[in-house]
Amino acid sequence: MGSQRGGVSSAMIGRDRELRQLTQLVAARRPAVVFVGGEPGIGKTRLVRELLTTLPEQAVALVGQAEPDSLARPYELLLDAVDGVDVPAGRLTALTDPQLSPVERLHSGLSLVADLSGEAPTVIVFEDLHWADSESAALFERLADTDGPRLLVGTYRPDEVSNRHPLASLLERMERRHAVTHLRLERLTESETAALLATVTGRPVPYRTAAALFHRTGGNPFFLEELLGSCAPGDLESLVEKPLPWSLAEVLRRQVASLDPAAQRVVEAAAVLGRRAPFDLLAEVTGAGEDELIGVLRDLVVRGVLVEAGEDEFSFRHALVREAITGQMLGRQRRRLHESALEALQRGGDADPALVAHHAQAAGRYADMVSAARRGALEYLAIGSAYQALQLAEMGMAEEPDDLVLLSAAARAAWLAGLLDDAAGYARRWRDLADGPADRADALYLLIRLSWEADDLPWLERVTADLEQLIAELPPGADQARAMTAVAQSAMLRDYDDESLAWADRALALAAEFDLPQIRLAALVEKGTVLTGYSERAVEGRAILSGLVAEAERRGEWVLAARALNRLLHMPQTSSLTEQAELLERMRRDAERAGFEALAVAAYYQGRARLAMREGDLRAAIGALDDGRAATAATTTRAAVPTTTRCSWPGCAWSPARWTGCADCWPTSAGSRRSTRWCCTASASTWPAATATSPPPTRCWTGSWTPCAPSPGAAASRPTTCCPPRCTSGCRCPGSSSCPRRCSTARSGTTGAPWSKPRSPRYAAGPPRRSTATVPSRGHPARPGRQRHGPPRRGPLPARPGPRRRSRRPGEPGR
Repeated sequence: MGSQRGGVSSAMIGRDRELRQLTQLVAARRPAVVFVGGEPGIGKTRLVRELLTTLPEQAVALVGQAEPDSLARPYELLLDAVDGVDVPAGRLTALTDPQLSPVERLHSGLSLVADLSGEAPTVIVFEDLHWADSESAALFERLADTDGPRLLVGTYRPDEVSNRHPLASLLERMERRHAVTHLRLERLTESETAALLATVTGRPVPYRTAAALFHRTGGNPFFLEELLGSCAPGDLESLVEKPLPWSLAEVLRRQVASLDPAAQRVVEAAAVLGRRAPFDLLAEVTGAGEDELIGVLRDLVVRGVLVEAGEDEFSFRHALVREAITGQMLGRQRRRLHESALEALQRGGDADPALVAHHAQAAGRYADMVSAARRGALEYLAIGSAYQALQLAEMGMAEEPDDLVLLSAAARAAWLAGLLDDAAGYARRWRDLADGPADRADALYLLIRLSWEADDLPWLERVTADLEQLIAELPPGADQARAMTAVAQSAMLRDYDDESLAWADRALALAAEFDLPQIRLAALVEKGTVLTGYSERAVEGRAILSGLVAEAERRGEWVLAARALNRLLHMPQTSSLTEQAELLERMRRDAERAGFEALAVAAYYQGRARLAMREGDLRAAIGALDDGRAATAATTTRAAVPTTTRCSWPGCAWSPARWTGCADCWPTSAGSRRSTRWCCTASASTWPAATATSPPPTRCWTGSWTPCAPSPGAAASRPTTCCPPRCTSGCRCPGSSSCPRRCSTARSGTTGAPWSKPRSPRYAAGPPRRSTATVPSRGHPARPGRQRHGPPRRGPLPARPGPRRRSRRPGEPGR
């Protein structure tokens, strides 16, 4: 009998590797034994169900499900497995006939399984072996000794197997006598949680919602699906704060219903204290002695209610258990515990500000909460925990919405976390409420970056002009030098390289005069990035970037270090692949320390793909880009990540003629003007001439960046560059005979036609951090060496630069 448990998701998420192992064992047609372990709700039954759907038509599947009270019924698992199968009643009676010896009953069971399976490939599954009766455990063991094309699968909960349980000795004996495969199912990661939500809703979900539900459920698929089943379709945001559905709350409360009063008090206190409850804080809040508390905690860990999350720290195995417990408590009871915890933390003096803010808010002490939120947001930003910093800043702004410290922290944190709309909103309020030119300059610095990421050139121009005017109001020193670095960055983003170099040199002069090491590093990154774009000065630029990495890391300027490393990785390489791989890992570590996900995820996976291509391993390159897409494809907020990976992917996939994926990949990037240009760049640089007669089922692109279907006579056309000022007959917009701007194409069927090298804009950089003179600029996959177009501009900076010089470079993934 097949298992009936399931969920609301039509696709299984996060178990591809395990399913692949099981299907390979079935295909081998040899005896094999697999134990699948995991906590309740982790997806053991779902994995079995997915395996059964892959079996060939002639295969036999027997699935038995144990029940919590099945210990009194011998051979419960086999009886459940054959329920509904046409088996003579006498043969079933023999399994439980008290007149027969245990050995005779066992042989009856073996004979029954042999007759049902015959010579066909067979999968026998005993689910929930931790509830199995001893006879079923013995039958499982003997089935493992039989020959034939049989896969024997047992699922169980490791935490519920005691030394006295029949399964404990069975596992030990099976290890000695057979080659056993163990699959331990882990909780879903944050990206897998987002993927499951996207599968259920049919669309990507906001990152905030995915992160909140991940933390609320702990990545347990059952808990997540139970919550999803309690809300209306498309209303995921309500689940973040919605009370637990009754069915799930009852399941969770059952885990602590049998505790004695002393343990109940400790559990309630731990639930109120938050995700992690320090031992000393638990002792102060509960008033329990050390020996008493140790005994209670040990019992709770053995029961699986709590886990020892760190040294002298305890947390609930599932966050929803904590939520179910606090939901039963009186409001006054919770407030008293929160106030006791707050006072204990304040007496300690060095408590985590996030913990202090949490308890202050719950205790109704809002001044303490705002103070802790200010301190905590800055501390979390400094260690690269951007999303946590944003949560703290927003907690404080709920009480003090115009606090400049909280606004600036929220804007920077949202930017680093990839929540660009939130970052823009907070940065604008920060600029409007700034109480001096220095504060206003810092807000404009961040707005420069955000306007570029929004692909809004007019906005970028306006913000830069405001900052240039503000420089005259600032006295010479750190604030003025920081503003100059911001203008240098803006000029570099817009390809005004001479202007960028001039502003960077002015910032470097002030940094030297006033001893401003962080600003010197930021200005050097801008200067080095520009110089590496000129073939005759690339060596100088490389030396600048290489020389600043170690100092940036030593000073904790992780984004500057990551950005410099990333730029070096994009330059023409003279080092070995091993050295390049080490640089890539170093870049990723620095980006992760800053909480800068665009480099830690997108640029990292692109880097892996580039290294694989340099080794000639196209399959590994596509795999790396697939990993990058999977990391963020289910959320809607981190625009930079999906853009870069989606737009590199078609270029790799077209080479081995993987057309199907390209059709899915291109439309996902169509909403971005930059991403469309990059995708066309990839097609031009990597589509081999040999495939000219078999174009992929993708699209040309119009000036308004909507899909354009190739005309009937253009089947052999290849795109070369996007949206020039003229059109050719190879591309036609749906429903119209002409386009104001369309894709140009090489002549149909022409092998080796000259390819236009499209412009590849640069990645660049970001705002300052007031506490350390500057926040290093966010990184960019920077540019390969290039030829200069005309001599550099001399003399003073013009009030407004002349026509922008557009450089053209091949194979660049974009900014």
